[in-house]
Amino acid sequence: EEFREHEGERALRRSSATKLTDPGLLGWLTALSELDQSLAARLQELLPELNTEFSPHIVFEQNAERDRAESSCISIMSLWKDRYDIFTQPQAPNVKLRPEQWQELQDLVNWIDPDLEQIQAVLVLLAIRGLGKSKSVLQQMPRDNRR
Repeated sequence: EEFREHEGERALRRSSATKLTDPGLLGWLTALSELDQSLAARLQELLPELNTEFSPHIVFEQNAERDRAESSCISIMSLWKDRYDIFTQPQAPNVKLRPEQWQELQDLVNWIDPDLEQIQAVLVLLAIRGLGKSKSVLQQMPRDNRR
């Protein structure tokens, strides 16, 4: 009984998410059917925080954080779209994720069954989370909101 209710909620989430006509990140996620080698460039277009020239990471001299954020977003997209080849491309052969480990990750993704809005939220979070490490960003926040 409880499982059926959960399935009904999931179907409702999917139907409401696909009705959105956001031309940005959510629109791209909605229309996306397959990943290819242009993934990094497309993410940089849709998530300004990942732009290689003008992102806040670059402005605040956090190039390594921008690279980590981009890598994290590519990993999430690869997991979501079941693209082992893209996920493991930067991995050295001696430490490459084994196919059986990939399957365990895919089982987890399938169990979670994220909708488009959840994928969008994760991508945005991954793109901006490193900015909190910047002293310049923290100094611009009210004192009581700093860590």
